[in-house]
Amino acid sequence: MRITINLLPKERKSKLKADKWAGWFLNVGISAVLAILVFAGFLYSSTWVIDIQKDSFSQDMEKARSSSYNKTIREAENSVNDYYQKAGVADKNISSQPHFWNVINDLGRLLPEGVYYSDLKISGEEVALEGFAEKRNQLVELEKALKESDKFSQVKIPISSFTSKENINFNINLKHKGE
Repeated sequence: MRITINLLPKERKSKLKADKWAGWFLNVGISAVLAILVFAGFLYSSTWVIDIQKDSFSQDMEKARSSSYNKTIREAENSVNDYYQKAGVADKNISSQPHFWNVINDLGRLLPEGVYYSDLKISGEEVALEGFAEKRNQLVELEKALKESDKFSQVKIPISSFTSKENINFNINLKHKGE
């Protein structure tokens, strides 16, 4: 246990106590102000560093945007996009029309011996066929095969094609039904 004896007069004692508290508040205030100044300096220096990095990054991005390598990539990307767009249009056009190979293949299966095609015109479903038959019965056989086929419809052969018995030039108009 410790015993303290203060022999100072009360007025002096209260003044010392007040000075002690004033000193303490002054120390705390100065410490708080210093802490705020240090924190503000830290924030300012952080902002300054961030600005420098941002400027550096912006310059690097501008260099990358303007570089020939990036231009080449953009041109290649545009070319690929154009290709896909044109390929889509071409694919749409091709798929919307009966394929001429199907028409030729279907006609070739029905061709009797002694009958030859000399001209073939295909426009959508419409088919115009010109050719030569050695004998009339071969042309009749072709007409019958076309009419019975599930690939063709509206077979039209002019009656004039049947007037000769041999060496017949003919014209046939018909429609291809597709797949």
